Amino acid sequence: MGSGTAFWMRAVIYTKLKVCYEGLRKNADYITQNVDNIEQAIDNAMIGKYHHTNPAEFENITNILQARKA
Repeated sequence: MGSGTAFWMRAVIYTKLKVCYEGLRKNADYITQNVDNIEQAIDNAMIGKYHHTNPAEFENITNILQARKA
C-alpha cells in the first residue's frame, strides 16, 4: 500500500482536508490583515516551518534545538 490515506478512510480524508483548508483560511486572513508588511506577515504565519534543503535554515534550526537541549 502507498503512503497516502486509503480510499476507504473517507472520514479521515475529509478531516485532513478540512484541517488543511481551515489553516489556509486562517493564514490568508492573517496575511490580508497585515498587508502593509506582507513579508513580516508571511514570516509570522510560517513560524515553525523551515526550508529543510536550505543549509543556512537547517543550521539555524539545528542550533536552536541544541541550545534548548543544553
